Amino acid sequence: MTAYDCDLNPQKKRVREWFGFGRRAESEPEQLATLCSNLRIACPGSRAERIASMAEFLLKYELDVNPFTLAIAFDYLTDSDPMLVRLIDQREDMGEPITLEWLEKICRDSSRDPGLAMLTKLIDKLEKGIDALGETTSAARTATREYGSALEEQAEKLEISQNPELPIGDLIKLIRTMVARTVDMEKELSRSERQTQALRRSLEDARRSANEDYLTGLPNRRAFEKIFAIEHREARAALDPLVVAFCDIDLFKRINDAHGHDTGDRVLKAVAEKLSCISTDRCFVARHGGEEFVILFRGKTLQEASRLLDKAREELASRRMIDRKTKEPIGRVSFSAGMADVFSFPNPRAALKAADDALYQAKELGRNQIALAMN
Repeated sequence: MTAYDCDLNPQKKRVREWFGFGRRAESEPEQLATLCSNLRIACPGSRAERIASMAEFLLKYELDVNPFTLAIAFDYLTDSDPMLVRLIDQREDMGEPITLEWLEKICRDSSRDPGLAMLTKLIDKLEKGIDALGETTSAARTATREYGSALEEQAEKLEISQNPELPIGDLIKLIRTMVARTVDMEKELSRSERQTQALRRSLEDARRSANEDYLTGLPNRRAFEKIFAIEHREARAALDPLVVAFCDIDLFKRINDAHGHDTGDRVLKAVAEKLSCISTDRCFVARHGGEEFVILFRGKTLQEASRLLDKAREELASRRMIDRKTKEPIGRVSFSAGMADVFSFPNPRAALKAADDALYQAKELGRNQIALAMN
């Protein structure tokens, strides 16, 4: 499981480094406190003040630094989500901890999409502007190169037909100067193109972050809802079967309580890895939130999809995991699942609910098994 340690997650690493973590020997809380102080001294009253406030929010509740918690902090501090503000304030008044698991739960229960809709709209606008800039720059560079080639050709013709009685020498010098300037201009435009391409790649990274679960690297709930709508429409038109499944890690809270959240994170990533093994261009796996995953099977009947998922369940349950830090056995890690034939229900939302109900049935029947929804 060490290959999936959260410190190796590239997205999380970039976010932490952006906040200055991992660059000194200070502890993370000390680095966070230092960041807040330095930001306020260097840039009082600017956007840095908001960043410092976000960092203090994470420090106050001992939350890790990642895109999800930053979005939560932003929405809380800017009152972008009044429901979130009220729930956090109520929980704090009750003396209950504000944990990552609790935040994920309330976001999942309320179908909340923290900060990502705004981010996606911004990315869309920027990408359109960058595409237009890239096209303009490319066209300008091509025109400049062609203009320079034409000038060079004219200079060569003048040299060949030079008449000593005419002041052609000065004209040739002028043309040569203009050619040199077009070469410099082409170099600058070429550099602008490279910068535009780099910015486009950065935006693509941001878009992936908006649709990617920060811990497991799987697509997140937002990405699943998009692909579910597309697959439902296309499968219905092609008369393909479509099956949806909810998977939930059994007794996950017990693992967290006994071994800590770091071990819980490793378990989440191990389950994500196992489920990813069945992922293809016809099978879409995503983390729905918390310890719950969702899978979409295109082109397979309910029974075929059930056999495929059950094999993954058996393989996972046959493993005996060990906490690499303490060397203590974690024991068997298993999941329960509920599955539904999407087109046996009036709409996609009803199919999701049926799969979720089947999941709870599997839990009630003893866990570590799959239950099939009946319409």
